[in-house]
Amino acid sequence: MNRQEFDELRSEFAEYVYKYEYFLKCGYLNDLYYNKTFNKDLELNALLEFENSVIYTACKEKEANKDFDPKDLFVLALKNKSELMESIKSKKEKSARIVGNIEKMSLEDKQAIENEYLNIVKLYHPVIRVFVTEEEKNVYNRIRQFYNENDVNGIREIFELNKNLFAPIEYKPEQYTQVSAFFYDNQKRINADYTKKSKEYPFNMGDVLKDEITIARETGEIRTKHTQLLRSNQELKKAYKNLYGTDFQAI
Repeated sequence: MNRQEFDELRSEFAEYVYKYEYFLKCGYLNDLYYNKTFNKDLELNALLEFENSVIYTACKEKEANKDFDPKDLFVLALKNKSELMESIKSKKEKSARIVGNIEKMSLEDKQAIENEYLNIVKLYHPVIRVFVTEEEKNVYNRIRQFYNENDVNGIREIFELNKNLFAPIEYKPEQYTQVSAFFYDNQKRINADYTKKSKEYPFNMGDVLKDEITIARETGEIRTKHTQLLRSNQELKKAYKNLYGTDFQAI
């Protein structure tokens, strides 16, 4: 393999890596848009699922040991519920902030970020550079996070602070075969990961968020799940009362 062939392969692979990074970004943003759109219903379901899991555990423990005291279980559950509430609040605020900022951006600004990130991928992405340190990977992950959030100022700031870390890499002719094999192996890995992820949440949520009709349909499905959770909740509370002789007290 000569220099021209290697450079062409490297450039093609970089384009492939960028497209995969864009796919991952779309999934990340799908999750935020989904959370922002359905936040209230999702929160209700999450809290009800949590309560159901606590009641279910208390019932199972009592069935296994008639002397079981759920006091410690409820203390732990209270702590876990507090953490769950904090997580829900944090996700809600993050979704509102990032989605709000993106919705204010023009198409030109969004495309400028994509063009800038493509150039970064071509020169500095760890899988393109091949021989990189953990520090380089960590810094690049921070750049990627700002890219996912369409924060061009964050990208530039992190890159400027760490520009000395990304020294130019020139491969020797005797390395072309080894590096090319590395590119091909990673392309296979990326392709397999893309195939798997594209069928999973949040990557498959694009159509759900497409318009008012699809959003209304998803809202209906989430609320149907809520009805099912309520039914389970009522059944679990009956089982709890039969086992403990008292009503379950909400945590």
